[in-house]
Amino acid sequence: MSAPPLVSILMPAYNAERWLAESIASAAGQTYPNVEVVVVDDGSEDGSVEVARSFEERGVRVIEQENKGACAARNAALEESNGDYIKFLDADDVLLPGAVAAQFAALEGEPDDVVPFGMAVRCDAALRPLAGRPPSTDPEGRVGSENLGERLAWLLERNIQTSRPLHARRLLERVGGFDTRLDGGQEYDLHMRMVVDGVRFKFVPEVGVLNRDHASPHRITNSKSRGNEYTRDWWDEVLRLFDGEYPPPVQDAWIRSLWKSVVRDTIRGNPSSAKEKAERALELDPTLDFVESDVRKKLYSVMHPATVEKNIFYFKNKLPSRLRP
Repeated sequence: MSAPPLVSILMPAYNAERWLAESIASAAGQTYPNVEVVVVDDGSEDGSVEVARSFEERGVRVIEQENKGACAARNAALEESNGDYIKFLDADDVLLPGAVAAQFAALEGEPDDVVPFGMAVRCDAALRPLAGRPPSTDPEGRVGSENLGERLAWLLERNIQTSRPLHARRLLERVGGFDTRLDGGQEYDLHMRMVVDGVRFKFVPEVGVLNRDHASPHRITNSKSRGNEYTRDWWDEVLRLFDGEYPPPVQDAWIRSLWKSVVRDTIRGNPSSAKEKAERALELDPTLDFVESDVRKKLYSVMHPATVEKNIFYFKNKLPSRLRP
C-alpha cells in the first residue's frame, strides 16, 4: 500500500524558547502517518534554535534566517518543505494529536479547491481555556458556498486563524503565499486572496489546535514591526469579478466591517486610520450610521458604555461635515 500524501507542518519561531518544545512535540506527535515538521527561526535571540535542533533526531528540520517577520518565515518554510499539504503552526500553540488526520479525512470526496479548517480553543499561557467570543465556525457552510459573494461576505466579518486550515500546497502557491509587507492580519489577507482565487473553505467541527493568547513581545507576529501602509489590492480583483459592482451580501458585510474598524481605531487613538476607513465605507453607502446597535453592543461588552459613547461622539465631531453619516 502506498503512503498517504505528505503533510508539512510549518512553524515560524521568534524568541519562543518557553513554548517551542511543546509545540514541536505536538506537531511531531500527529496520528496522521506521513508528516514532516519544518521550523524556521526568525532571528531569535534566546535559546529557540537550540530547542528546535534538539528535535532533529526525530526528523524535524530547522532553518535559521535573519529577522524578517512572521510572513517571511512562513513563506521560507513553505519553500523548504516537501508536502503536498501544508499546516501552519505558531511556536506558542499546540496541535491536538488527531488534528491533521481529521482535516485530511474531511477532504474525501471534495473538489480540489476545498480547504478544511478545524476548531480552535483560545487559551492562556498555561493552556487553560479563556472565556469570550469563540473562534469562528461555519455550520451552514457559507464560506464553502459555490457563490463567491456568499464566501466573501462570511469571511469579511470573521477570521480563520493561521493554524486552523489544512492547505493544499498548490492553492497556497497559486496566490503567492503570505504578503510579507503586512505585520498584522496576514492570515485574513491570505484567506481573502484565496477565496477570490476560487478556494472554498470547509468547516470541520473538531478542535484541532490550542491557541495561546499572551502579551509577550516575542510572539512571531510581533517579531518585525512595520507600518501597514499597503492597501489590500484584492478588492480591485473582487470588483472585476463582479463587473464593477459588489453584490449586496458582500457590500453589506464590508460596510459593517469597516465601521467597526472605524470605532475600534478611534478608541485606540488612531484617528487617521479611522478616517480612511470611514471614507471608504461612506463611498459604499453614504447613509449608513456607523454607530448602529450591533456595533455598540460589541463595544459595550469589552469596555464601559460611557467610554464608548465618548469616543464615538469625539469621532463623529472630528469627521469633516461631508463625511458625517
